[in-house]
Amino acid sequence: IPYGTVNLVWGVPVGETNITCTAGGGTFLIEFGTLSRLTGDPKYERAALKALQSLWSKRSSINLIGNHINIQTGEWTANDCTIGSGVDSYFEYLVKGAILFQQPELINMMNEYIKAIDTHMSDGTGWFVFANYQQGRKTMPLFASLDAFYPGLLTLLGKLDRARETLYAYHTMWRKYGSMPEFYNLAQHDCMQGREGYPLRPEHIESIMYLSKATDDDTLLFMAADIFDAIESCCKTSCGYTSLKNVKDHRLDNRMESFFLAETVKYLYLIFDENNFLHSNGEYATDHRTSFGSCFLDTGYIYNTEAHPIDIGSLDCCTRSLIDEKSSDKMDKNLLTKKQMRWLGNSLLNQDKDELSGAIKTNYSLLTCSALTFEQRFSLYGEILT
Repeated sequence: IPYGTVNLVWGVPVGETNITCTAGGGTFLIEFGTLSRLTGDPKYERAALKALQSLWSKRSSINLIGNHINIQTGEWTANDCTIGSGVDSYFEYLVKGAILFQQPELINMMNEYIKAIDTHMSDGTGWFVFANYQQGRKTMPLFASLDAFYPGLLTLLGKLDRARETLYAYHTMWRKYGSMPEFYNLAQHDCMQGREGYPLRPEHIESIMYLSKATDDDTLLFMAADIFDAIESCCKTSCGYTSLKNVKDHRLDNRMESFFLAETVKYLYLIFDENNFLHSNGEYATDHRTSFGSCFLDTGYIYNTEAHPIDIGSLDCCTRSLIDEKSSDKMDKNLLTKKQMRWLGNSLLNQDKDELSGAIKTNYSLLTCSALTFEQRFSLYGEILT
């Protein structure tokens, strides 16, 4: 399990804590797996998988996990299991990693977690609360705004009815406040003191996007419109959009997090742009001809935890081209080694001339695409520059 902070030149900083959150240790597979597929070096994907599997091995006998762990001792230092805060993207990457890299064992892990979550953390009405990871005892009747990613995860797993139940429950809170507080006490029906703010988080909108594409439920479009109208009327300033200090009185903060543009706005845009290419489900594809055959791009996208889309087809293309390239390189080297063992000038030297030329010609390069202009890249976010 990796440290929370690593300097890419000097390594782990002096004094760095051994404690990391579960999400921090388990949110590498999409990026590191992609890097391995693009470079042909499996070490990145292996390291990320090792972290996921290490966290899995630390689960309790009832298949729950804590939210912070000592990476040196393997002991949990925060014993509350949640579906959101401190854990969320670990669960997310089990599912998305399984889909992107064809790793069914990761789906099996997540399904075991879901069974335990349903048994020990569900209140039976679509909400999930904190529970002790060893005993399964409910510890705090809290909803955290990061929990709102969970209906989207259930949607990816095909559990649509359960995703809808939880999403609808969460949206009642949005309707109550016109935004979503960081923490809400379900027993007291009130925001947790000191955590009443709304920092423009994307998780609820993300789940609406996934479920709306999976079900064509028009009610979800009205939910998205609720969110858009609230942000536009309550959070817009002359210099951008700001977080709310308190969802009860809508007092403004003076801060706009980077995830607002990277995720919140993007998911909102995609909900209403129903034919956007990023919604591709594989029914259609772009046939990109290469020297090693056809590559089918735009067959579908997996978003990393910061909503950056990764083209599944392009990873397959690049992986195949690397395999062909390495195979061709090996053939070239074997052929050249054989020739080095012959006398220079010997008539036998020319016997494999055609074979060598053919091998060199099949030394494929990586699939590359011409870079988009700044205007084209920016237009992906819905901006038209003139």
